[in-house]
Amino acid sequence: MRILVVDDDPTMLRVVQHTLLETNQYDVVTASSGEEALQIAQEALPAMIISDYYMPKMNGFALCQKVKSHPQLFDTIFLLLTSAQGVEHKVQGLNIGADDYLVKPFNTDELVSKVAALLRIKALQEQSKQQAAELKEANQQLEESFAGVVDLLTTLIGIHVPDASIRAERAAAIARWIGERLKFDPTTLKALEIAAHLHEIGKVQLLDTVLRKDTHELTDLERTSVSQFPVLGQYLVERIPQLKTVALFLRPQIENFDGTWYAFRIMKKEIPFPSRV
Repeated sequence: MRILVVDDDPTMLRVVQHTLLETNQYDVVTASSGEEALQIAQEALPAMIISDYYMPKMNGFALCQKVKSHPQLFDTIFLLLTSAQGVEHKVQGLNIGADDYLVKPFNTDELVSKVAALLRIKALQEQSKQQAAELKEANQQLEESFAGVVDLLTTLIGIHVPDASIRAERAAAIARWIGERLKFDPTTLKALEIAAHLHEIGKVQLLDTVLRKDTHELTDLERTSVSQFPVLGQYLVERIPQLKTVALFLRPQIENFDGTWYAFRIMKKEIPFPSRV
């Protein structure tokens, strides 16, 4: 898979390029400015763009916005490199379309792990196009029943993830009970209930050996892989137009209210209300 690395610092550009090339898994091209990167991206159509934030003229945010609004590049994975530590800055990057961020200075192993995880998402996106066609046919057989689609997805999760069906039923019942008492409107309440049913869908990409381990038995690499399941869940679910709202509830589902968990370090009201439920 082709990766475009963008940084106006020649040393950092070489470090990232060399680190990725050492894996012998990627075709890596580089650009030293946002303007050059956009031109190369339109020609090379990379699977991923890794861009520094602090660049003259067109910074990382501006480049991300142009990429995500481009008809040929909108589904390109965008990893933002930034030295900013503030949560607000990171959330802003995610809100404009960045798929993830990495804080400088970073460990090269962390970079490789993050890139691999995001490109698994890219592969799942491509697979989901095929799955979408299959799901459309399944939907027709279910007489376009929306409830049937959710039931199908829940069943698929249950087949792959141990005891997921039981947890899904309990989660949906509890989420609906809370939502009713918080006076959620009917549309949000229904989306919340569906999100609870599908909250473990991102785990379908995990190996059975990982799924069956207790948390304390996981290796660091396995724990990193497991921590990505809400992101993968969002990418899988949002491919179904009727479930886009549900997908937004899935991504921050394992955040702690005080921002101490892994994933995106967002906290308090930055976490969507249904995700907190």
